[in-house]
Formats: sequence, structure tokens, C-alpha cells
Amino acid sequence: MRSVFLRTTAFSARRVCYIVIAGLAVGNPPDVVFAQEAPKVELQQTNRTAQGVDPKQAAKASQLVQQARSLIENDQSKPAIPLLRAALSLSPKDSQARHHLGYALWKEGQPEASAVEFKKALSLDPTNVYTKYFLARLLQDKGKLTESAQLYESSIAVGQPVYDTHSQLSQIYLRMGQKTKALQSLQQAAQQYPLDGALRYRLGQIYNQEGRLEEADRAFETATRLKQTDQSSIQKTLDLSVALQNRQVEQVLKLRGELLKQSSKDPEILIRLGVLLGEGNYFQESIEPLELATKILPASFEAYFNLGLSLARLKETRQAESSLRRALAIQPNSFEANTALAVLDVKHNQNENAIKHLRAARRARPDNVKVLALLGQQYLQGHYAQEATETLEEAVQLKADDLRLRELLMNAYQSNKEFDKALAIAKESLKLFPSIAQAHLDVGEQLANSGRYQEARSYYEAAIRTDPSFTEAYNSLGDSLLRNGEYQTALEKFQSAWSLDDRSLRAARGIGQSLNRLRRYSEAVTELEKSIRVLSDDAQLFFELSQAYARLGNQEKANECVAAFEKLRNREIEKEHAERPRLYRIEALNSGKE
Repeated sequence: MRSVFLRTTAFSARRVCYIVIAGLAVGNPPDVVFAQEAPKVELQQTNRTAQGVDPKQAAKASQLVQQARSLIENDQSKPAIPLLRAALSLSPKDSQARHHLGYALWKEGQPEASAVEFKKALSLDPTNVYTKYFLARLLQDKGKLTESAQLYESSIAVGQPVYDTHSQLSQIYLRMGQKTKALQSLQQAAQQYPLDGALRYRLGQIYNQEGRLEEADRAFETATRLKQTDQSSIQKTLDLSVALQNRQVEQVLKLRGELLKQSSKDPEILIRLGVLLGEGNYFQESIEPLELATKILPASFEAYFNLGLSLARLKETRQAESSLRRALAIQPNSFEANTALAVLDVKHNQNENAIKHLRAARRARPDNVKVLALLGQQYLQGHYAQEATETLEEAVQLKADDLRLRELLMNAYQSNKEFDKALAIAKESLKLFPSIAQAHLDVGEQLANSGRYQEARSYYEAAIRTDPSFTEAYNSLGDSLLRNGEYQTALEKFQSAWSLDDRSLRAARGIGQSLNRLRRYSEAVTELEKSIRVLSDDAQLFFELSQAYARLGNQEKANECVAAFEKLRNREIEKEHAERPRLYRIEALNSGKE
């Protein structure tokens, strides 16, 4: 039975930390911002004007927008308004002008008019996260919580939660009675702005309400410490962030030294220093401040977690795992710690441990598609076909337009011998992705798994037309032709596959089979012996070679090949038994404890 190779699913999420390990990105915090009032206007310098606008009018409109922008940045919103209206009279579909006008009207206490302009700006540029933020704030003030939350959530979904998006969303969730989501958003806000004591205090309040007293105490203690944090040290962390962004190596190292000397006993500054250095790929330099923070504050999740991630990037795997496990002991339900450990487990082929940590991460964030995808993949690798199917079905429901997720689910159905479902999802995928060769191949493979070999043939041909370098499509088409008795054409397809990949086992087998069917036994011996030098552990290659030698009358060689075939085949049978689908049993992990 043929199956597409499983691919590691990449993660990307904005969290307390900064490191990408084996495809898992856990965070990328921006510069610290303390102010929670209405942020100053911010917009990338794009110029989205309508097509067909006179170039001179467009240039004049752009000048007016820049003049208005300068006024707004100097807290002179009122005189900016007529300039922006004049710009819009010249270029009515200029998204910058609409956005800035909305902001200026808001600053001048005209929320209704402001909302109108922000909605128009968003219709002109639906990707502008700044416009989404301000419109969400206006809707929030009017009590339109669902609409406001949707706008905040859409910015988070694309990894661009500007300003205090997480904090505002937390307030909305609380007002809607969704305490779990409120807590998650506030945790993300505190991670985004780790030196903001007010956020820590609010976290403590929610933990207290939820009866999580130990976590509440830690949050209140952190809030108290942050009140005492030296303001000059905070400014230095901001300067360090700028130096890192501008790649000023000498300034980075200078500020690091000053902060280590000035704040050697302040764990919050040390943690922030370590995170910023790691964010800038100064992994070795981040170790000392983080280690100091763990000694001063042994109950700090952030210190141990970031230390573990830096050590992982330095390939200090054992120490990295130790630090991450310390972090997990402090916060056993941590999504971040469980996902980071899971990725290390995957990297080191510790399938059962990976499943354990991914299950914990899933409990923390049930709707996280990437965790579901990786968990489903690990279930498949562990031959837990039923659990893989259920998990990946959830993932596909949440993100139906992801071809890799669909392929994983197709594999799960196939492993669970649900061939009709595997074919159905393959056909759905082809409708969604008609220009991708893999989608055509998947339908063909599932038809072949159902015994419909000749029906599969047109899909293989379509895959080759879509991508003439697609090795597996040539192999699959060769199989279909071989089964139909078209041995010469099949041989040509297998040879095409071998020319693309001279380690393709399917191509090597197909060439040997085709030559034997064509009774070209001498050629078969030559090609099979050449393949066996590269692929010496495959039973079928030795079987085909034994057939060729037998037909040539060389029984001694044939017997040697049969002996090799039987030995290798016994190993393959043992492996097939070991890989039979099974049900996941929690008690199999850590003596019954997850």
C-alpha cells in the first residue's frame, strides 16, 4: 500500500519567547510599551490609491496626507482633518487618507464619524491591522463586543497583534463571560509587555477568582517587583531593542554589560535582557542573564523557559530539556513549555513523550491547528490510527484550506483502512488545489488502494503534466501500466523516475519487474544488481533478481537471492506486525501518568 511521506508541520505563534526549534516558533515579542491609552497613529508607508486616478491628483493627495500625518504626530489632529478631506476629494479610494482621517476624528472626540472612515479604510485595505485595531476599539466602546473581538482576533490570526490588542481582547472576553479566553489573552499581553506591572496585577486577580492561588501569588509578587524596577534599566532595555533591530553589535554588547552590572539582582530586567538577546540571535550572550534570573527567582517560569530555548538553539539538548522541564514543573499546563518539549521530543524521535506533551498543549489550546496537526502526525508515527484520524479531522475542520493537513488526514484514514474516506478527502483537496501535482497524485493513489488502477491512471498523467519532475507520479503511472500488461511503457516511466531520483525504491523495483515481464533477463540482472548496491535491504529487489537468474539458468545465484529475500522478508513481516494500528493508552506513558 502506498502512502505519502509525513511532513513535519511548522508552527508559528507569538508568545513569551523567541526561538524557532525544528519548525516551532514560540513568539517574537515587540518592544516594551507601557501606555494603555489610545496609541499614536501608525501605518506603513504604502500608497493605495485607486487605479485611474490622475497622477498629478494622486501626487497632490499624497502630499496632503503627509502634511496631515506630520500634524497628527505632533498632536495637532484638528488642522489635519481638512487636509485629509481635501486629499480624499482628489483620491477618494486612498486607504491612508481614510485611516488617518478616522484617527484624527477619534482624537477630536467624533467616534461616529471616525468609525465610518475606519470602515471605509478597511474596505479599501482589508489587511491593515492598525485600521482593524482602531475600529475594534470604537466598536468596543459602543458595546459591540462580538464585532470588536472578531477584528482583534483577525489581527492575532495573522500574527500581527498591534498595540495592546491582547489586553483589550481580554477585557472583552471577561465582559462576555469567557474567563478561559480572557485569561489566555491576558497571559499573552503580559508576555508581550513583560515589564508592565498592571498586566501582572490583573492576571493575579483572575487567577484569584479561578482559585489558582499559587499562580495569583506569583503574579502579585511580580507586579510588586515591577513597581520597584529601576526606570533607567527599563530605558536601557528599550535602547537594547533598538540596537538589536539596527544590528549594532558593539552597542548591543555594551548595553548587555551595563544591564548585567546595573541590574544583576533584578530578575525581571535580567529575564527581559535574556529574551531580547535571544530574539536577536545572541543565544550565547542570553545564557548568563537568564541563569542569574533562575538563581534569584527559582520559581520563574519565564527564566527557565527562555533559558531552555536558548540552550536548545546552542544544541545543548540535555541542558535545554532540563530547563524546559523545570519551567513545566512551575506551570504544568503551560502551552509554551509543552509545545517546546514536544518539538524536542519529535526531533529526537521520542514519539510517546511527544504525544504526552502535545496532548497537554492541546488541553491548554484546544483550537490550535498546528498543535493538532503535529499531534495527529505523532499519533500516525506511533501507529495510533484512530486517534490520528479524530485529531486530524478536528484540524481540517478548523483549517479546511491546508493541503498538508488534508494529506495527513488522508494518511490517517488509509492507516485505519478507511479507504472510501481517504478517497473522498483526496477528491475534495483536488477541487481546492487543482494546480498542485500532489493533489492529482493523491486521488490516483487512493483509487489504486481501492483496486481501481486504470481509473487512477489519468490522475497520474495529470500530476506529471502539472509537474514533469514529480518522481512519484512516474512511479505510480508505471505501476498502473505494469498491471495492465503495458510492460515497455511501464519500463519507460520507471526509468524516468530513476533518472529523477537514483535512490527511488519504487523505480528500482519497477524497472526489475518490467524487464522480467519483457523477458529481458540479462538486462534485469544488470539493473537489479546496480539497484541492490544502493538499496540493499529490500526483499522484493532480491526476489526479482532471483527470478531473472532462474530464467537464465543460474540456479546457484538464484538460490543465493532467494535466501537473501527470505531473510529480509521475515524482517519486513516483523516490522509490519509492529506497525499495525493500535489504540492509544495513557497508561503506557510514564506508568499511567501524563
